[in-house]
Amino acid sequence: MNQSDKDSLLKAVEAVVKMRRKLEAPPDDGASLRHRLVFSFLLWNATTTHALRGLAKLEKTFVDINDLRIAMIDEIVDTLGKRYPLVQERAMRMRAALNDVFRREHSVDLERLRDLPKREARAWLDSLDGAPQYVAARVALLGLGAHSVPVDDRLAALLCKRCRLSRTPDPEALGAFLEKRIRAADAPVAHSALQAWSDASRTPRITVRDPARAL
Repeated sequence: MNQSDKDSLLKAVEAVVKMRRKLEAPPDDGASLRHRLVFSFLLWNATTTHALRGLAKLEKTFVDINDLRIAMIDEIVDTLGKRYPLVQERAMRMRAALNDVFRREHSVDLERLRDLPKREARAWLDSLDGAPQYVAARVALLGLGAHSVPVDDRLAALLCKRCRLSRTPDPEALGAFLEKRIRAADAPVAHSALQAWSDASRTPRITVRDPARAL
Protein backbone atom coordinates (compact mmCIF):
# COMPACT_ATOMS: atom_id res chain seq x y z
CA MET A 1 0.00 0.00 0.00
CA ASN A 2 1.31 3.44 -0.88
CA GLN A 3 0.53 6.52 1.19
CA SER A 4 -2.37 7.52 -1.04
CA ASP A 5 -3.95 4.09 -0.61
CA LYS A 6 -3.48 4.28 3.16
CA ASP A 7 -5.12 7.71 3.33
CA SER A 8 -8.08 6.50 1.26
CA LEU A 9 -8.50 3.35 3.33
CA LEU A 10 -8.37 5.23 6.62
CA LYS A 11 -11.01 7.71 5.42
CA ALA A 12 -13.21 4.82 4.29
CA VAL A 13 -12.87 3.05 7.64
CA GLU A 14 -13.66 6.24 9.55
CA ALA A 15 -16.75 6.81 7.39
CA VAL A 16 -18.00 3.25 7.89
CA VAL A 17 -17.45 3.39 11.66
CA LYS A 18 -19.27 6.73 11.89
CA MET A 19 -22.16 5.34 9.85
CA ARG A 20 -22.52 1.98 11.64
CA ARG A 21 -21.31 2.62 15.20
CA LYS A 22 -24.82 3.06 16.67
CA LEU A 23 -25.85 -0.46 15.73
CA GLU A 24 -26.37 -3.06 18.42
CA ALA A 25 -23.32 -4.98 19.57
CA PRO A 26 -22.67 -8.29 17.78
CA PRO A 27 -23.94 -11.46 19.46
CA ASP A 28 -21.77 -12.78 22.27
CA ASP A 29 -19.79 -15.79 21.10
CA GLY A 30 -19.11 -17.20 24.55
CA ALA A 31 -17.14 -16.22 27.61
CA SER A 32 -14.35 -18.76 27.13
CA LEU A 33 -11.46 -18.00 24.82
CA ARG A 34 -11.75 -21.36 23.09
CA HIS A 35 -15.35 -20.60 22.12
CA ARG A 36 -14.28 -17.18 20.83
CA LEU A 37 -11.57 -18.92 18.81
CA VAL A 38 -14.03 -21.29 17.13
CA PHE A 39 -16.58 -18.54 16.46
CA SER A 40 -13.87 -16.29 15.02
CA PHE A 41 -12.88 -19.05 12.61
CA LEU A 42 -16.53 -19.35 11.56
CA LEU A 43 -16.81 -15.58 11.07
CA TRP A 44 -13.55 -15.20 9.11
CA ASN A 45 -14.38 -14.38 5.46
CA ALA A 46 -18.07 -14.99 6.18
CA THR A 47 -20.99 -13.14 7.78
CA THR A 48 -22.41 -13.17 11.28
CA THR A 49 -25.43 -15.09 9.96
CA HIS A 50 -23.14 -17.75 8.49
CA ALA A 51 -21.19 -17.97 11.75
CA LEU A 52 -24.24 -18.30 14.00
CA ARG A 53 -25.74 -21.01 11.81
CA GLY A 54 -22.40 -22.77 11.55
CA LEU A 55 -21.91 -22.70 15.32
CA ALA A 56 -25.36 -24.18 15.89
CA LYS A 57 -24.54 -27.02 13.48
CA LEU A 58 -21.20 -27.74 15.14
CA GLU A 59 -22.77 -27.77 18.61
CA LYS A 60 -25.45 -30.17 17.41
CA THR A 61 -22.96 -32.54 15.77
CA PHE A 62 -19.97 -32.57 18.12
CA VAL A 63 -20.00 -33.27 21.86
CA ASP A 64 -17.56 -30.47 22.67
CA ILE A 65 -14.60 -28.57 21.23
CA ASN A 66 -12.24 -31.47 21.86
CA ASP A 67 -14.57 -33.68 19.82
CA LEU A 68 -14.37 -31.06 17.08
CA ARG A 69 -10.57 -31.07 17.35
CA ILE A 70 -10.28 -34.79 16.62
CA ALA A 71 -12.94 -34.82 13.89
CA MET A 72 -11.99 -35.55 10.30
CA ILE A 73 -11.87 -32.59 7.93
CA ASP A 74 -14.67 -34.09 5.84
CA GLU A 75 -16.87 -34.36 8.94
CA ILE A 76 -16.47 -30.66 9.66
CA VAL A 77 -17.09 -29.76 6.01
CA ASP A 78 -20.22 -31.91 5.87
CA THR A 79 -21.49 -30.39 9.12
CA LEU A 80 -21.04 -26.80 7.99
CA GLY A 81 -22.26 -27.58 4.50
CA LYS A 82 -20.38 -27.38 1.23
CA ARG A 83 -21.88 -23.96 0.46
CA TYR A 84 -20.32 -22.39 3.55
CA PRO A 85 -17.72 -19.84 2.34
CA LEU A 86 -14.22 -21.34 1.96
CA VAL A 87 -15.46 -24.36 3.89
CA GLN A 88 -12.55 -26.71 3.09
CA GLU A 89 -9.87 -24.19 4.00
CA ARG A 90 -11.86 -23.07 7.04
CA ALA A 91 -12.18 -26.62 8.36
CA MET A 92 -8.48 -27.32 7.83
CA ARG A 93 -7.42 -24.09 9.52
CA MET A 94 -9.74 -24.50 12.49
CA ARG A 95 -8.73 -28.10 13.11
CA ALA A 96 -5.03 -27.22 12.78
CA ALA A 97 -5.38 -24.40 15.32
CA LEU A 98 -7.29 -26.52 17.84
CA ASN A 99 -4.67 -29.26 17.59
CA ASP A 100 -1.89 -26.72 18.01
CA VAL A 101 -3.60 -25.45 21.18
CA PHE A 102 -3.77 -29.03 22.44
CA ARG A 103 -0.08 -29.64 21.71
CA ARG A 104 0.91 -26.53 23.62
CA GLU A 105 -1.52 -26.68 26.54
CA HIS A 106 -2.30 -30.43 26.74
CA SER A 107 -5.97 -29.47 26.53
CA VAL A 108 -8.16 -27.29 24.33
CA ASP A 109 -8.02 -24.43 26.82
CA LEU A 110 -6.77 -20.89 26.22
CA GLU A 111 -7.57 -19.36 29.61
CA ARG A 112 -3.87 -19.21 30.55
CA LEU A 113 -3.54 -16.37 28.05
CA ARG A 114 -5.48 -14.09 30.41
CA ASP A 115 -2.49 -14.15 32.77
CA LEU A 116 0.01 -13.12 30.10
CA PRO A 117 0.89 -9.56 29.05
CA LYS A 118 -1.46 -8.60 26.22
CA ARG A 119 1.27 -8.32 23.60
CA GLU A 120 2.62 -11.74 24.53
CA ALA A 121 -0.87 -13.25 24.40
CA ARG A 122 -1.49 -11.70 20.97
CA ALA A 123 1.82 -13.07 19.70
CA TRP A 124 0.82 -16.52 21.01
CA LEU A 125 -2.44 -16.34 19.07
CA ASP A 126 -0.71 -15.04 15.94
CA SER A 127 1.60 -18.07 16.00
CA LEU A 128 -1.22 -20.63 16.10
CA ASP A 129 -1.17 -23.05 13.18
CA GLY A 130 -3.77 -22.04 10.61
CA ALA A 131 -4.94 -18.88 12.39
CA PRO A 132 -5.38 -15.88 10.05
CA GLN A 133 -4.79 -12.35 11.34
CA TYR A 134 -8.55 -11.87 11.67
CA VAL A 135 -8.97 -14.80 14.05
CA ALA A 136 -5.99 -13.99 16.28
CA ALA A 137 -6.87 -10.29 16.37
CA ARG A 138 -10.55 -10.90 17.16
CA VAL A 139 -9.83 -13.27 20.05
CA ALA A 140 -7.23 -10.84 21.40
CA LEU A 141 -9.57 -7.85 21.06
CA LEU A 142 -12.81 -9.28 22.42
CA GLY A 143 -11.43 -11.96 24.71
CA LEU A 144 -8.36 -10.28 26.17
CA GLY A 145 -8.99 -6.57 25.66
CA ALA A 146 -5.82 -6.26 23.59
CA HIS A 147 -5.37 -3.52 21.01
CA SER A 148 -6.27 -5.28 17.76
CA VAL A 149 -8.20 -4.60 14.55
CA PRO A 150 -9.42 -7.81 12.85
CA VAL A 151 -9.24 -7.70 9.04
CA ASP A 152 -10.09 -10.57 6.70
CA ASP A 153 -10.01 -10.90 2.91
CA ARG A 154 -13.70 -10.02 2.72
CA LEU A 155 -13.30 -6.71 4.55
CA ALA A 156 -10.12 -5.87 2.64
CA ALA A 157 -11.90 -6.50 -0.68
CA LEU A 158 -14.90 -4.38 0.32
CA LEU A 159 -12.66 -1.48 1.37
CA CYS A 160 -10.68 -1.85 -1.86
CA LYS A 161 -13.89 -1.55 -3.87
CA ARG A 162 -15.10 1.43 -1.85
CA CYS A 163 -11.78 3.23 -2.31
CA ARG A 164 -11.43 2.12 -5.95
CA LEU A 165 -7.93 0.82 -5.39
CA SER A 166 -6.17 -1.08 -8.16
CA ARG A 167 -5.16 -3.90 -5.82
CA THR A 168 -6.75 -5.41 -2.72
CA PRO A 169 -4.55 -4.75 0.32
CA ASP A 170 -3.12 -7.67 2.25
CA PRO A 171 -5.35 -8.26 5.33
CA GLU A 172 -2.40 -8.60 7.70
CA ALA A 173 -0.77 -5.40 6.44
CA LEU A 174 -4.08 -3.54 6.56
CA GLY A 175 -4.78 -4.77 10.08
CA ALA A 176 -1.33 -3.67 11.26
CA PHE A 177 -1.83 -0.25 9.65
CA LEU A 178 -5.26 0.26 11.23
CA GLU A 179 -3.96 -0.78 14.65
CA LYS A 180 -1.56 2.17 14.44
CA ARG A 181 -4.30 4.61 13.45
CA ILE A 182 -7.25 3.45 15.58
CA ARG A 183 -6.95 3.96 19.33
CA ALA A 184 -7.18 0.91 21.59
CA ALA A 185 -10.29 2.31 23.29
CA ASP A 186 -12.01 2.70 19.91
CA ALA A 187 -11.03 -0.69 18.48
CA PRO A 188 -14.04 -2.72 19.77
CA VAL A 189 -16.53 -0.22 18.32
CA ALA A 190 -14.56 -0.04 15.07
CA HIS A 191 -14.58 -3.83 14.74
CA SER A 192 -18.30 -4.04 15.47
CA ALA A 193 -19.06 -1.34 12.89
CA LEU A 194 -16.81 -2.83 10.21
CA GLN A 195 -18.26 -6.30 10.76
CA ALA A 196 -21.82 -4.96 10.53
CA TRP A 197 -20.93 -3.17 7.29
CA SER A 198 -19.30 -6.31 5.92
CA ASP A 199 -22.37 -8.36 6.88
CA ALA A 200 -24.67 -5.93 5.08
CA SER A 201 -22.51 -5.69 1.95
CA ARG A 202 -22.69 -7.81 -1.15
CA THR A 203 -20.19 -10.65 -0.98
CA PRO A 204 -17.02 -9.62 -2.85
CA ARG A 205 -14.97 -11.94 -5.00
CA ILE A 206 -12.39 -13.66 -2.79
CA THR A 207 -9.61 -15.73 -4.30
CA VAL A 208 -9.99 -19.37 -3.31
CA ARG A 209 -6.56 -20.64 -2.35
CA ASP A 210 -5.29 -24.19 -2.30
CA PRO A 211 -6.29 -25.26 1.23
CA ALA A 212 -3.24 -27.49 1.56
CA ARG A 213 -0.95 -24.50 0.93
CA ALA A 214 -2.91 -22.13 3.14
CA LEU A 215 -1.60 -23.62 6.38
